[in-house]
Parts: sequence; structure tokens; C-alpha cells
Amino acid sequence: MKILYFFCGEGLGHTTRTIAAGKALIKDHDVLFASYGYAKDFLEKSGLPAIEVPSEFKLVGKAGALDIKESIFTTIKKTNPTSFFKYVSVIGKHKPDLIISDSFYFPTLIAKSKGIPLWMVINQTNVDKFFSEHEESIRWVGNAVKKFNHNSLGGVDKILIPDFALPYTISAQNLVFTPKMIEKVEYIGPLVRKNKSEIKAKEKKKSVFASIGGFGYRKQMLEKLTRVASNLPDYKFTLVTGPNSGELKNTKNISVHGTILDPLKMMAESSLTICGGGHSTIMESICLAKPVLSMPDMFHFEQESNANQLQTLGLGARIDYKTPEPILEELITTYSNDRQIKKRLERMAELAKKVDGRKNLAKLVSEFEKRK
Repeated sequence: MKILYFFCGEGLGHTTRTIAAGKALIKDHDVLFASYGYAKDFLEKSGLPAIEVPSEFKLVGKAGALDIKESIFTTIKKTNPTSFFKYVSVIGKHKPDLIISDSFYFPTLIAKSKGIPLWMVINQTNVDKFFSEHEESIRWVGNAVKKFNHNSLGGVDKILIPDFALPYTISAQNLVFTPKMIEKVEYIGPLVRKNKSEIKAKEKKKSVFASIGGFGYRKQMLEKLTRVASNLPDYKFTLVTGPNSGELKNTKNISVHGTILDPLKMMAESSLTICGGGHSTIMESICLAKPVLSMPDMFHFEQESNANQLQTLGLGARIDYKTPEPILEELITTYSNDRQIKKRLERMAELAKKVDGRKNLAKLVSEFEKRK
């Protein structure tokens, strides 16, 4: 069966779970992926075929904080009005039997007009909070986005949530459904590249895997972590900094890396993960039974909600760039050694194996093909 799989290229969270989905689907189906920029290149490096399409929305941040107003203006300024026809052309050329879209909205409109079934993979339907605390002009844009979001999701054939079902849903605070949506919603389970049982790695006690990047205020956190590491000489720190690592150097207990295509083994060998507030990295950490210290981007409601829910479920804690070094040290030593937390995460990792999002997605596609 021919599947056209669109995925949002803002950040790499959508990309990593598309890789997970793609490697499960491509075994039995003809799957072509569509995205843009660094996300498309990253997916291709993982061995999956992709084509370039225009972006829908351009997220802009300042000093590591999401700037909604500037994001709106940049999107309006840089979006080519003919972009929509590029999506029409791609769909018309490849004639898919099914379109799957990870947080990419325009294909939903085209699929509906052409009578092509479309499934949306998404971990956020609540867009109100992104705009609610801004001036009236921005709130007006927010109302328009909310209406478009609800209309689009109301018209798809399936809404697939790549998360645990309640009460364990990490993205719970980010999900709001209308009556038209609710009958289409399926919690397919974590859509991660590998579960704990699939990685041959032995956990190294007193080891920290930190993937937070080195831009904006996150650079301050990286520098803070190096000072924390010097106060915890019996711990080993692996820092994934991205391209903006600055002057950070390897030391006796710090290993510095740039961008890594697949960090899962490093994560599996650690006793604790420190990351941003993105849904995908948090899910991968939980599925590997790793407690998480999550530092969401400032003013990014979706990431903040993920971090809050993580803490509510007792699987980690929310931090930010102002968290003092003594508290960071306390959190690192507590969460990497607490047996009760470890047991809780081991149960979550076992649950992830039972409700594997890759297998559930492949099963849904197989059932759809048989009906078709």
C-alpha cells in the first residue's frame, strides 16, 4: 500500500517519532516521507526516503524562549502563497492510498477534497494557551488558529496520540477534544525508536545524560552543569550540546558531544536524563526507564505542560535555567538513586513494551489495508 507521510520540521521531536513509525511501516508498505530543512535531512540520514515540501509555520525564539508574536510575523513574511499548491502537487503525483501526518495541517484539507483517508499523529490539540497571555491582536490570531485546528482535526479519519492512555498520559494537559474529534481519537502508545528491551546496554550508576542544546539560556544551563559536575566528581556527565557548544571541553567526568543521530544507547547507559520539555525525548527516556529532569523552553506552554505532568506522575522533575546549582545537585543525586522512582519507571518501561506505538500503528495500517 502507498503511504505519504508528512511530518512537521520544527525541532526534531516529530522527526524521531516519524523514524520510529517509518521503520515499522516501510517493511510492508511503500512509504514516502515529506518535510523540510534539517528535519528532512535528519530522517534521510536514518535511512528513510524523503522529499522537500514547504514549512507551514516558522517558530522563532529569543534567548531560548518561544516568541509567538515574532513567530506569527515571520510565518506571514516568509511563507510563499504558492506553497499550498506544492502540497497539492506532491499528493497528486504520488497518489497515496493513505496519508499520515505528524502535526502537518495543510494536507488534511487536500486529502479531504480528494477523498484520501488521512490520519493525524499529534500530542497537542490545545492551542489556546499559546496566545491567551498576549495582546488582543495576538489573541485574535489565536482564535483563528484554534478554529482552523479544530476544523482540520474534526475532518481527519483518525487522531493518533503517541502516548500512554490516561492516567499515564504525559501530554494530558495539551489535549482537548471536540465532540467531532473524540470518536476518532486512539492512544496508540509511545512512538519511540527503541524500547528498553531492544538496547543492549548496562546502566552505569551515577551517570547523567544531558541533551539540552547550547543556545540562549540553555547555554547557561550547560555551563551550570559543568560546575555541578565538578562538585560531583564520582558522577559521569555526557553532554549533547548541538552546534553551539561554545568553549565546553571534555574533562575527567564530562564528555561533550555535538549533534548525535541516535543517542539512545547513551541514554540507556545513564542513570538520569536531563533534557528540554519536548514530548519525544521525555517519552524515549521513560521507555528506557530513566528519570527525567526537564527544562522546557520559556513561554512554551506545550513543553511546560509536559514537564509539569512528568513531575505529577513522579517520573521526574521540572527545572529551569534559574534552578540553583545546589538544588540541581540534590535533584541529580536523588533521582539517580531513589529506588521507588526507579521501580515506578521500570513499570512504565514494561507498559511501553506492551503498548508499543510502532506495533499498534502498523496493526492499524494493516487492518485498514485489508478493509480497503
